[in-house]
Amino acid sequence: MKEIKDGNLLNNDNEPESLHFEFLKQIPGNAWMVNEDHQLVFASDSFFRQNRLNKADSIGKKLDEIFSEPNAKALHEFHERVMQTGRMEEIIRSHETADGKTRVFHVRIFLIYSTDGDKFVCGIAIPLVEDTKLARKLNEANERLLLLRNATSDAIWEWDMQTGSMVRNESLMKMVGYATDKPSGMAWWLRRIHPEDRNRVSDTVREATESQSPTWQEEYRFKCADGEYKHIRDRGFVIYENGLPVKMIGCLTDTTHMRQMAVSLSKERSQQQKEISEGLVRMQENERNRIGKELQENIHKAITCANLFLEMVKPVNSDQLMNRDKVSEYLRLAAEEINRISQDLALPDLGNEGLIPVLRQLISEAAVRSGIEFSIKADDEVEKLSFEKKVCILRILQELVKNTVTHSLGMHAMLTIKKQGTRVLLSFSDDGKGFDPRTTMLGHGLSSVYERVRIYDGRVTVSAQNERGCLVEIDIPVS
Repeated sequence: MKEIKDGNLLNNDNEPESLHFEFLKQIPGNAWMVNEDHQLVFASDSFFRQNRLNKADSIGKKLDEIFSEPNAKALHEFHERVMQTGRMEEIIRSHETADGKTRVFHVRIFLIYSTDGDKFVCGIAIPLVEDTKLARKLNEANERLLLLRNATSDAIWEWDMQTGSMVRNESLMKMVGYATDKPSGMAWWLRRIHPEDRNRVSDTVREATESQSPTWQEEYRFKCADGEYKHIRDRGFVIYENGLPVKMIGCLTDTTHMRQMAVSLSKERSQQQKEISEGLVRMQENERNRIGKELQENIHKAITCANLFLEMVKPVNSDQLMNRDKVSEYLRLAAEEINRISQDLALPDLGNEGLIPVLRQLISEAAVRSGIEFSIKADDEVEKLSFEKKVCILRILQELVKNTVTHSLGMHAMLTIKKQGTRVLLSFSDDGKGFDPRTTMLGHGLSSVYERVRIYDGRVTVSAQNERGCLVEIDIPVS
């Protein structure tokens, strides 16, 4: 929340809120502003004068510390309602001032936001006995506002909604690159808002005036004099008379650089995340290779030795012979399973063998084990992929082949992999029993596929139906 002292924002050389404070100072009658904690952060001189309050002692205090209970309670209720709903409250209310007189005020209470998104409730109270002086005071306020508009470094605009005249200060026109003497009515400005944003901006302004909202805000793209679009944040403050909008005052902020920085930071974070993910994958591959080698060299050897010792056992009857043969068979199956697992874990030499030969070997071994007829169509261009992408594709296809062998109960499976422009397209299908994606939870295999594709900002599409097989399509960027 902005720091406020003596009714002024601190360090606000380029803050649009400075315009709000200067404008509220010129409002005929009493004007005040409270923060979300109902502390007074600003009030006009007439507010302090009519209530015989000391400015330095009042700023920062809650209203119930300043006013008597009836007045403080009524104001607190109005402020809280506006703070919660965001809708303006408009009432005619009597108020006992410090001199003991009861006066009738036309009160408007509304919500505004700071550039940081902090909420403030503003109130404007015009004594009804002074209605005959209102026009003169508004003219005086307009003259002071005109001087402020030309003196400030903020990009300020002013629209007289009764005459249709539009005035923009030099800072604003310099921002968009047009000469200050160029005709620049509201229609001229709207034509230069990006077509995709134009209707949204018009609707926002219209809805604000129809609902008698005191402020509105929009962000849009504006075509500058050099033909380039800038990203603009536009804020408007609406002045009403007798319930009708008569003038709109606003300020612009060029957010192009901030958006470019946000995009750049997003790309940088994405690249860092990608590098971290690739590093984790490399660590995972190293660990898989280590475990695969240990299975092959240690556990497989231990099973082989156990089988040799088993052969030395001399059964004395048919039952012992049968038991020895069963143990020998289980040891053989265990050795085969360990050999298969170690081969799946260990990474083939993709650099020398190439990805496509490794994939052909993968589906050939799967066909022998399962009896499923596998076929493959591969584009040689995929061999130009980076080593990390080849590893990613290999591990994905290992999961898909394993799922097909284990769950599909199909007879045929088809793998297609090709490079198309800047993308690698992979398709894997089978004619098995399929599944219902709406009711089937993703197993570890498909979850692993999604995770690996996500690292490279790719896409996975799974099409499956009960008894109609399964189709997995993967799209990964080349770079």
